[in-house]
Amino acid sequence: MLFRATKKLIDTYKIIPAKNVAPEDSFYSWHCNVFYVNKWKCILFMNDASRFSVAIFNVTQKIFNEALDDFFVQLFENTLLAEKVEQNKIDEYFRRAQTAYFTTTANSSVIANMNQMVRYIDWIVEKFIKDGILHSKELNIEINHYLFSAISDYPYNAFIKKLNEMDIYTKTN
Repeated sequence: MLFRATKKLIDTYKIIPAKNVAPEDSFYSWHCNVFYVNKWKCILFMNDASRFSVAIFNVTQKIFNEALDDFFVQLFENTLLAEKVEQNKIDEYFRRAQTAYFTTTANSSVIANMNQMVRYIDWIVEKFIKDGILHSKELNIEINHYLFSAISDYPYNAFIKKLNEMDIYTKTN
């Protein structure tokens, strides 16, 4: 899995991006950026092919260094499971995505969509804070039902369509 980090994310978390990265299927490629909402430092991951997004809130340097991949996988998986996606499809996605690593951005359209999504998150975040607790799974479900003109569909629908195109019974490396 390829995480295409913005310069802002690279500088904020002191990432050393991989060089000479071979192009990867856009379904396994994610652009990511740091943003702030309610004084929380957050990271938005956006799938290049579908614009499906995962927003992780209050990401400290320690979390980034030690557990960001776990947070991403857990929130991504929980969001899809809440949308009734079959566990075996999620597992197959991660199996095919293989090892995650960071490199630099490569698609200005995805970056523009990420900026649009950050504005949307900033606009809706308050309705997902209850008793001082941010319900990030519910927020992640909501943001994936936001229409992008770049893909002419909702990110959730576009991601599920690509996920369903995977032949989960075909062994690939």
